[in-house]
Amino acid sequence: MGTGTQRNSNSPREETERSTPCIPVTYPHEEGLLSQIKGQYNNDPFYKKILDSPHGFKNFEVSEDGHIRLKLADRRVLCIPNLREGERRLQETIIDQAHSLLVHLGPRKALTYLKEYVWWESMTSDVQAFCNSCMTCQKSKPPTQKPYRLLNPLSVPSKPWEAIGVDFMGPLPESKDRNGRYDSITIIIDLLTAMVHLVPSRTDYTAKNIAELMYHEVY
Repeated sequence: MGTGTQRNSNSPREETERSTPCIPVTYPHEEGLLSQIKGQYNNDPFYKKILDSPHGFKNFEVSEDGHIRLKLADRRVLCIPNLREGERRLQETIIDQAHSLLVHLGPRKALTYLKEYVWWESMTSDVQAFCNSCMTCQKSKPPTQKPYRLLNPLSVPSKPWEAIGVDFMGPLPESKDRNGRYDSITIIIDLLTAMVHLVPSRTDYTAKNIAELMYHEVY
């Protein structure tokens, strides 16, 4: 993540930089990181497939120094294998650094920033999970929606067919009897006894037609 790279003022990356704080970081290109992941790709099942058959994965390239990079339209980004760095995954350490550098701006900003330089398969879900578990974000960013309230269950009916549920199944292959043609089934369920009425109907029935059907079949 060097700071000396010149970019076209009309490029999409400049638009990203306008919305994301540009913080000079050298971590993804640091020799310590490159040497740490070198030779570790074989331990990750996803990258091992790429090493075994590089011509079958045209979106990736294996460089002469043994690193795998994802090929994008305007750049190459370093692929990070799934390996542990002490008690933490290396991928988690990278997310932690980016999230802190972006002063806890949230998962979307952190993901946009990281995608400029590194990539791994579960990157999106990992960033989301890390930000959701960040104690600083939990304390400083309370939810904006109204607090959840207790559920209010429906009252228990006192007699059959006092409370019902209605559903519709269709369109179905058309059938007919002496009363007409039908291409749907109206399902009427008694919420007390679980008794079910299956009534032939049509998909073009209006509210009035359904009301008359229910009155005739149930009430």
